[in-house]
Amino acid sequence: MREVVAAARKIVPVTETHRLDEANEMLRSLKDGELSARAVLVP
Repeated sequence: MREVVAAARKIVPVTETHRLDEANEMLRSLKDGELSARAVLVP
């Protein structure tokens, strides 16, 4: 179990931030499988 916890600490999330007005474009990219990270919309 310690190995699992130690490995989990090494995981670094990959995110992309986009403006809220790009929401439709990001949704389209998600549907087309073009996102390579988590997309976060910000105001």
